[in-house]
Amino acid sequence: MSAGGGATPVDASAGTDGSARDAQQDACSPSGECGKICDSGSVSCVGAVVGLQTDRSNCGSCGHDCLGGECSDGNFQPFAVVTNQYNPIYVAVNATDLYWTTGTGGVLSAPISGGPAVKLYSGKEAEGIALDSSFVYWSTYLGGTILRMPLHGGPVTTLLTPTTRPLGIAVDSTHLYFTTFYGDVMVMPITGGTPVTFVPATSNAFVGGIAVNAVNVVWGSWPDVVEVPLAGGTPTVLVTGQPTQSSPVGIALDGLNVYWANEYGGLVAKAPITGGPPTVIVSGFSTYAGGVAVDSVSIYWTASDATNVGSIMRLAK
Repeated sequence: MSAGGGATPVDASAGTDGSARDAQQDACSPSGECGKICDSGSVSCVGAVVGLQTDRSNCGSCGHDCLGGECSDGNFQPFAVVTNQYNPIYVAVNATDLYWTTGTGGVLSAPISGGPAVKLYSGKEAEGIALDSSFVYWSTYLGGTILRMPLHGGPVTTLLTPTTRPLGIAVDSTHLYFTTFYGDVMVMPITGGTPVTFVPATSNAFVGGIAVNAVNVVWGSWPDVVEVPLAGGTPTVLVTGQPTQSSPVGIALDGLNVYWANEYGGLVAKAPITGGPPTVIVSGFSTYAGGVAVDSVSIYWTASDATNVGSIMRLAK
């Protein structure tokens, strides 16, 4: 399986830690020790000879599982967890489920392992989405609100009454952060209240997704990915020079990297959270890419074609 028509091959040689996975160039081990070369493209992995170029459980190196996708030329390939979604926008993930918003105003969820999508909410156009251990939060771009409900459905609580046009949102244990159509980054108590300006708008034309960790708030501000400490301060550019008309829409963080999806061209990329050159993870897979989310083993993003029919994609790290 390839990464799609005209797609750039997925870079699976860079794991979560950014290191290359090089097979050991040794003789085949009689005991089946993992990583010993047996012949061209094959190794002994836990007693079984496998082809690292195509084996889904040992893709590129022993034990590197594709987690449901295919292995091609030793690289993980993306696959759809959920299909036939109209205009999926932002996506979030926890230990068991994916959550996403759609242009028709829906908030939906489905198991990470695959299964039917469940609509949790129908209303005005839903946009950004975020999770904590109890709730799913989302913004309504046209309605100008931020709402939340229990993770598996229930009463909807309005946290932000109609005001600015909120886009991307992120939460930590005490606060909710969101970007606006006007370019500001705002912050408010996670239980609701009056938002205040965290970082005022700059001359950049568009802001998009936002993420937060224990140290920084990170967001897309075309053509850059920028960060600022939780305590506030002057934004620092982590990544610059994203293509014209291809804003960094979705933003996600893990312990080492910042991930983003560019709206046009279907590009998903990452860069070290401490700064450094970007690495393209996939490009050209779809007409549009939107939100992006990560967990410890996979990357997820929304992908749509020219008619706005889309999927929630997954790629093992």
